[in-house]
Amino acid sequence: MKNSDKLKQPIEDTRYNKIENAIWLIGQGMKGKFKANRNEKISFNTIAKFYEKNKKGNLQNNELFIKMFIFTYSKFLNHFNTTIYDDVPLKELLRLLDKPISYFIDRLTNELNEREINNNLNKYKAFQYDLQTYRADKKAKIKKLEDEIKEIETLLKEEKPEGTKEDIIKALEKPFDSETIGDQLNTIINKYINII
Repeated sequence: MKNSDKLKQPIEDTRYNKIENAIWLIGQGMKGKFKANRNEKISFNTIAKFYEKNKKGNLQNNELFIKMFIFTYSKFLNHFNTTIYDDVPLKELLRLLDKPISYFIDRLTNELNEREINNNLNKYKAFQYDLQTYRADKKAKIKKLEDEIKEIETLLKEEKPEGTKEDIIKALEKPFDSETIGDQLNTIINKYINII
């Protein structure tokens, strides 16, 4: 298989995959009306090999970034209760990554200071709870949780799932596999790492 065959047609033209677009278009032209000579084919394959090698090297050289990206991206997917195919978590993550490093340093500094102040307040008992108010509040919260549990149990007894037994079993099967998710993450990460 030639290197030009390995490159798939890019979905969108961003600043990170213009090279891949160019390689793909040249490869398509060489297969079509434009008949490349031997030297042109060798040159094209050299460029395609260089691109693929750089792309793989980028992934290997940025392993820590990739690990943190995947970890954070999974948190965003959970936060937005969505899948890897939804744009919202990725857009929010990229919005954060566009911020300067000083933003994250300031944010961490503020969080650490706030936590330390709260720890000191609790440690020196500068902030005390009224025990009766605290107990009453806890009892009210427990009562509210018990009522919510009863309501949920009632709803679960009343609702019946729609569809056949096969439909329900199919709905409970895992919709994603590691290979598909890995391929999708690879595509996403390669788009946002400057490859050359």
